[in-house]
This record gives sequence, structure tokens and C-alpha cells, in this order.
Amino acid sequence: IVGPFVAMYFPLWYLGCLTYDKLSTSKEYGVDKFFAKYSFYIFLATIFVYFFVRHTIGKHASNMYSSWSLASNLVNFLYFLLLGLIASVNILAVSHMSNKRLDILFRYEKYIRWLAGSTFTLYLMHQPLLVVMKYILPSEVLYMNRGVLIFVLTIFFVFILAELGERRKSLFFRFFEKSFSDRINKIR
Repeated sequence: IVGPFVAMYFPLWYLGCLTYDKLSTSKEYGVDKFFAKYSFYIFLATIFVYFFVRHTIGKHASNMYSSWSLASNLVNFLYFLLLGLIASVNILAVSHMSNKRLDILFRYEKYIRWLAGSTFTLYLMHQPLLVVMKYILPSEVLYMNRGVLIFVLTIFFVFILAELGERRKSLFFRFFEKSFSDRINKIR
């Protein structure tokens, strides 16, 4: 019942669950004192480790949905697991930083929350929009310019869709609640 990709990437999913569990509860995992003391340096280190992994193992990784071969999928598994570990350590490091270091984030909290309000739309729509942009834009445009243009247009349209949908969900809820409650009252 479980396909090979689901089974292979289960540890990556579980890593995300553990990170969320750590942040949403007060469970102790034995690294809290270490993270509290060195959180800023760990945060900076994860950025450098990310670029190192991206430019070493990332060169050999491929699209995880492209084809099945044990060798390529072991490289993919290692690559995505390392990226997941880096992201988890980065998130945990930021969560342990003191408020003094996070003042810059609090200063821009309104903008960060606005950006965060479109993450579900970004998750759902980036791939279809990338594919559409790839086929709409002429291939005569220089490769680098075309890639940048596709990226910028995709982000632009994702934010437009988020404004129309995700950020207006309370309006939709009220509309449907009123519409259905009127109909239910008519039936009674």
C-alpha cells in the first residue's frame, strides 16, 4: 500500500514532526542547554552547511519523482534528509535565541506575518504556475533571464492568488455560513 517514495521519505516527514513537537510542547530532548548557549552561531552555521550540501551532494541529486533507481534515490534520500536536518536545526536555533537577538524580527513582524499569510497558496500553486510560465515564455529568451523572469512572475502570481483567496478566507467563511444557515432555516 505504501509506495517506495513514501516509505523512503518517511524519516524526513518524521523529522518535521519532531521539530514541530519540540516547538509546540516543552519536551526536553537533551540539546536545549546547548542550543540556548550557542543558538546564534548554530543559526549562522546552518546557512553555510546548507550551501555546502547544496553544492556538493545537490549536484548529484535529481527530481525525487523522475524515475526509480536505487543509486539515484539513495543520493536523493541523503540529500533531502540532510536538507531537512539543516532546516530543523536552523528552526530550533532561532527558537532558542534570546529576544535581544530577535528584535529585528519583532520590528518587521507585520511584514513577516503578511508573507506567512500566503504560504499555503505558495505551497499549492508554485509548481503549476512554474509549469505554465515555462510554456508561456518564449525559449528564445536567454536562459538566465528566462529563469529569473519565471521565478519573479510565479511569486507575483502566487501573492495575487493569496490576496484573492487565502487572505480572504474569513469573508468566504462568513458568506458560506450565512448562505447555508439561511437555507437550513428555510428547510426547518
